[in-house]
Amino acid sequence: MDKGSAAVELTAPLTSDGDDFLLHGQKRYVGNAAHAELGVAFCRWATGPVGIEPMLIETADPGFKAEVLPTIGLRGARISAITLDGVRVRRDQVLGFDRRPTRRGLVGAIRTLQRVRPVLAGIALGLARAALDHAGERRSTMADADQRRLDAMRDAVAAARHATTG
Repeated sequence: MDKGSAAVELTAPLTSDGDDFLLHGQKRYVGNAAHAELGVAFCRWATGPVGIEPMLIETADPGFKAEVLPTIGLRGARISAITLDGVRVRRDQVLGFDRRPTRRGLVGAIRTLQRVRPVLAGIALGLARAALDHAGERRSTMADADQRRLDAMRDAVAAARHATTG
């Protein structure tokens, strides 16, 4: 939390409190957080990339606050800001707590992203191609400049597809 996409710069501390932990931190631009019942938050319990832990958080827990941010576009994503002010986390809420630190946390997140990113790339490329096809079908006559832009976008999508699929 606190650093957006720069995960290794994460500063949200996880502190021990008896058998449990307390989590503090803030994060903005989180999709649907204000409407979720459950979420995953990453926090720091030690220095370095191995010191980052994912927690399962119940949004009804005391100390959890989320509010929808005003946005233009992407209203369905309900982009939110969250604040964690002493949210109590049990050991069984630490994802992979029974595994070695080198097999969980940020390492586990990176492995997940490595598997998910090709799928996301395929979805994005499919949506881009569908939008271009739709634009080409709906506008049977275009000015030369518009047609060149559409063709350039098709070329860019084709190049991205080639780079993604090898």
